[in-house]
This record gives sequence, structure tokens and C-alpha cells, in this order.
Amino acid sequence: LDNLADTLHEEDKNVEGEAIVREALAIQRKLSGTKSVVVARSLQILGKTLSGQKKHAEAETPYREALAMRKELLGSENPDVALSLMGVAGVAWHQGKVAEAEADYREVLAIQKKAYGAEHPDMEVPLDNLAILLIEEGKLVEAEAVAREALALQKKMLGDAHPHLARSVGFLTGALRREGKLAEAEAVAREALALVRKLPGDDHPQLAG
Repeated sequence: LDNLADTLHEEDKNVEGEAIVREALAIQRKLSGTKSVVVARSLQILGKTLSGQKKHAEAETPYREALAMRKELLGSENPDVALSLMGVAGVAWHQGKVAEAEADYREVLAIQKKAYGAEHPDMEVPLDNLAILLIEEGKLVEAEAVAREALALQKKMLGDAHPHLARSVGFLTGALRREGKLAEAEAVAREALALVRKLPGDDHPQLAG
């Protein structure tokens, strides 16, 4: 049931996913008790389906329950704890709690770096999210550094010409523009455009960004 609910979330069928994961939670609590790794996973998925419906305040509760449970059962440095923190950070951000979200993303990255080292695919999203949060807060020098770290990681993981690089390039150029580094922002954007144009086919959404 959890896997089905998670798949439905990925397909943006969050209302159905919510109903299914609530059913899974009820079963798991009967079988495993109120506190277990499987219950924590279901709570995490419930948070995702609620957040997918823009019920961010409601989603915060299962995310925080999953976070507390995973910390207790797995230890505070387990990568699954970072996943729950990602959820907490996301709903905090959507509720305008930018400083709280920033702190959570920093903790996510600290856990991941300790678990995986300085380079791991799971770090791409929190790095990007931290970069855009820092831009929103006007912390432009740090935002630039984080965006550069995210871009370097993606290039190492995906190669120099991959559509997914466009997101990090956008954040980096955004930080550079707001710092007044217009020539550098232009150079980064032109380099990214040249790389994307090397991809097979002529129509890429990244060309319009």
C-alpha cells in the first residue's frame, strides 16, 4: 500500500494516495505498534501526499512524527532522518518560515555529507533549495557559493550537458544578477545554453528558461 501511495504521489494523484496511505498506517499500527520504521515510512508518504495537495500545515504533523520516530529508532545521523527533515523544511518554506526551512536544509546536508561524503545525488535537491532560500533572504554571496556547489555536483553526477543542470544554473545566474555581477551571470547562462544545445533534438524546455 505504501508503494502504491508513493507512486500515486509521483503521478500527482495525491487525494487517492492520501486515502491509501492512511489505510496502510492503520494496518501497520495494528501489526507493529504506534512506533516502528514502517510506520515512520507511511507517515513520511502521508506528509508527501498532503503537501502535494497544498495542505502544508496539515502535512507538517506527519512529517514531524516521522522525523521524531526515525531519530529515536535509527539515530539522528541516519539518511532517513534527512528525508524527513526535507519534508519538514519544505512545508516550513511553503508556510513562509524561511529561516526555519534554511536551518532544516542545512541539517539535511550535514547529515548527508556525514553519511555519504561530499558528493552524492541525494544532495542535489537540498543544495538547490538552500540556494534559492538564501536568494530569497538576500544572502547573495552564500547563495552563489551554494549554487556553485550544486552545479558542480550535478556536472560530476550527470555530465556537463544534461537538462537537469538548468535548475542550478538558473539559481546561480539569479544570485549573480542580484549581486550585480551581470557579465558573469551572462557568461554562465551562455555556457549552459551552449551545453543544452548539444543535447539530441532541438526543442528543450531549458532553452526557454
